[in-house]
Amino acid sequence: MSDPSNPSGEPKVVVTRNGCYLVSGGIPLTRQTIGTDSAGESEKWSEGETFPTKESYALCRCGRSSTKPFCDPHGKVWNQVTGTQDPQVRANFIRQVGNCPSGRLVAWERASGAAIEPDLQKSIGVIEDPAERVSGPLWLRGGIPVIAADGFAYEVRNRVTLCRCGASANKPFCDGSHVKVGFRDWE
Repeated sequence: MSDPSNPSGEPKVVVTRNGCYLVSGGIPLTRQTIGTDSAGESEKWSEGETFPTKESYALCRCGRSSTKPFCDPHGKVWNQVTGTQDPQVRANFIRQVGNCPSGRLVAWERASGAAIEPDLQKSIGVIEDPAERVSGPLWLRGGIPVIAADGFAYEVRNRVTLCRCGASANKPFCDGSHVKVGFRDWE
């Protein structure tokens, strides 16, 4: 079965902008462990689990996937990229991408090159995440400008998430650290 995103079928890895690694060309994937000698020094590679070989797959790049080494929860979205000619798959893909609060996922119309974005009124949401038992970021919607203390104007985006736990390494933007630190504003 050929991969429409890789018509040559040559093995390659595409680093998506602010997303996962898209692998195509039927590259085998195995778990590799660094073996140690009796003194605890790195000595050799030990091959472990072999994953089923697929023509294409998405690998996690953020470290937060629950299905590592594969990308998730947006892995399901990435798997739909090549099926967007089907109207039902296309609609589901656009809905899922539009639900990404940070705007890191954006669908693009191939013919026009225009972003397909949800129509959002200017508003700010305070995110709570009961599944993770944490409070999340501030969700800016509808293209609200963000200006740094030094006057730098960040790119205006339809969707942006701002850190409110203080642990993000990408301040002022959220990087998901609130899950690791267990940030809760209701306690």
